Amino acid sequence: MDNLRGSLIWKYLKIFLKYYVLPFFVLSFVCVVFTMAAGDELLSAFGSVLLMCAGLWGWYKLNSSKLDDRVWKFSASAFLGYAVLEVISAAVSSGEFFGFISDDTVIGYAFPLLPLNILFTLMMRKPLHHLTVFLMYLSNALISYFFVRKKELRKGLIWVLSAAVLSASFGVIMFLNSPGRKYSGHGFKYMHGWSSTDFSDYLPYSNPSSLVILDHDASYMIEEEKNFPVLDGAEACYPMYSSFAKNVYRNIGEIEKAVSETKYEYTNGKYVSFTNSSSGFRRLLFKEIDIFFGSRPSEGMLKEAEYYGEEFVLTPIAKEAFVFFAEDKNPVNDLSSEDIKKIYSGEITNWKDAGGKNQEIVAFQRPEESGSQIMMKYFMGDVPLKEPKTYEVFSSMGGIIDRVAEYHNEAGALGYTFRYFLEGLHQEDRVKMLSVDGVYPSAENIQNGSYPFTTYVYAVTLKSNEDPYVHQFIDYILSEEGQSIVYQSGYSPVNPYIKSADGETM
Repeated sequence: MDNLRGSLIWKYLKIFLKYYVLPFFVLSFVCVVFTMAAGDELLSAFGSVLLMCAGLWGWYKLNSSKLDDRVWKFSASAFLGYAVLEVISAAVSSGEFFGFISDDTVIGYAFPLLPLNILFTLMMRKPLHHLTVFLMYLSNALISYFFVRKKELRKGLIWVLSAAVLSASFGVIMFLNSPGRKYSGHGFKYMHGWSSTDFSDYLPYSNPSSLVILDHDASYMIEEEKNFPVLDGAEACYPMYSSFAKNVYRNIGEIEKAVSETKYEYTNGKYVSFTNSSSGFRRLLFKEIDIFFGSRPSEGMLKEAEYYGEEFVLTPIAKEAFVFFAEDKNPVNDLSSEDIKKIYSGEITNWKDAGGKNQEIVAFQRPEESGSQIMMKYFMGDVPLKEPKTYEVFSSMGGIIDRVAEYHNEAGALGYTFRYFLEGLHQEDRVKMLSVDGVYPSAENIQNGSYPFTTYVYAVTLKSNEDPYVHQFIDYILSEEGQSIVYQSGYSPVNPYIKSADGETM
């Protein structure tokens, strides 16, 4: 025991326990008490300051202890193992778990530069994630190297520093190019995972707001909260039907804001809710909502409605285009319907067979039961879709699952969506919409029907729903004023005689 007590490792551990673990334990207790008294919103800022202070104190005490050079060599060597573990975690998880160890493992705090480590950990979910991970690796090795005074030991640490830099660089490059990062979509999980688009400016209580708001009271108003029809819809329709509610439901902004962090959190609203096509139709069947806004239901959804003895009523309220798009540098500007079907059935795999250059076609699909995928199946008709491009991710429950690869603007990429995603929400960068059968999906061609894949946005209800406010609300949407909101929201109205605010026929 005496030998153990006199060892460098034991000395290092004593200092670590005394000046790191004990302050963290005490401050964690203080944070809990503070949270109970002041609420969760202030915990993050308050706790971060306290932990930074504890880190600085531990850092000061560790340096003032004048530890033997070999302790710093041990620290740098431990760091190297840590860096290697990061790279291994990136390799085995396709980049999904890169940075996972640095988030959660205690050894990350055992390195010399503790305050900076805490700062980096707090930034893990920020855009600077990759840079800070690299800097964390580099700083720990440099600090360890700096505090070694003996030249022979310092020379021995050169390989540790070099390996750390290579390890960190390799890990960052691997992560940035991993399928899990490239094909996971926009990387923006909004509305509890239902959307990859930031709709924070389209909430009924947003300020500033991007919703269409009339400069006068709507011609039809629902005054009492108990009479509000409950709305849900597909991602692309949310700005439009949120605008309807904002104008028609009296004080909807105040009402929704008051319940925004309650039990309605996971439907993103009490009356103006948001999920996706699959969940939205099921919520309609289970009578959790009154109106679903989106594309037509899939065959599976129709069978499910039949199983429950219900029937969908589809009311067209706007016109939309199902569009195909490619990277903006692709020389192809037009595809025939037949070529598109051959591409997505796997018969055509190279752009040279579709009027382009000799380049492999990377044809992306959409997740099953999404509105775009349902529309694509209608487009394909009897022609079967080939297996979609997928990538592997680690499940939170353990194991590996396959996910459909979201569009990534790489060479030869081809994708499909609704026009509003590209024109209204600007969801993809550096892409161009393609003409189909020689017709470009412009607003004019959608309105006059010359674009071959014009479709409707529907207000879907259950035939069994006899609530008069539901039917009156849909009547308002089809009125001149309602169709003006449709137009200003970025869609084409279903009534060609409705006039826009500037007096032009739409």
